[in-house]
Amino acid sequence: MRLPVKVLILHAKKIKRVLLGEIIKLRSKLKDIAYIRKLLQSMGVDEIARRMFITNSFDSLIAVIGIILGNHIFGTSSAQSYMGSALGGSITMGIFSSFFGVYFTEKAERLRELKELEEQMLADIKESIYSEVVRLAPVYVALWSMAGGILFTILSLTPFFLSIKGLLGVHEAVFASVVISNAVIALLGAYMGRISGEGRLKGCLRFLALSLSATVVLEIISLLHG
Repeated sequence: MRLPVKVLILHAKKIKRVLLGEIIKLRSKLKDIAYIRKLLQSMGVDEIARRMFITNSFDSLIAVIGIILGNHIFGTSSAQSYMGSALGGSITMGIFSSFFGVYFTEKAERLRELKELEEQMLADIKESIYSEVVRLAPVYVALWSMAGGILFTILSLTPFFLSIKGLLGVHEAVFASVVISNAVIALLGAYMGRISGEGRLKGCLRFLALSLSATVVLEIISLLHG
């Protein structure tokens, strides 16, 4: 049974009003998100997140070099052992230290700032957008911190995945993994050199010198042990 044209028009208008209402709500939410984003920037949250990402990326890659070469020194011949020990350490550090440790620390700092601001204003601002930013900031920083602790570690361990698939020998995977780790550390240094104004080359060489020092020390230990 066909509906009368007037009824169809009424339904179409109703749907249009609902859609317009949803669009207006979405625009309002997007404006709030943009405002929250600006507040995050004004509070220096982006800078903190960037520092945590770089620091944890560097730490995790140095740890990977240590774990890989440590296994190599003691004669580990299984790609699964290399990958399991490095990945297990990275995930544990990434979740429990890089995320939860940073989250609780950052949350405590932001809540302290919120209380101080309320005391200065003599008002309760717990339901304000600023309060929402205070709640979001620790999660935002912690997520970047965790990403730094895990992402580049996974990249540096790809040679062992290839080795498990039979596409690469274990010794070649060790070499490739250490090279990738040092290369990524050099890129992180170049990035830090750019944002600090010291220059990409200087930053790259500084970070690379640290990672290569760790590599050389472990290689010396390997030779002495052998």
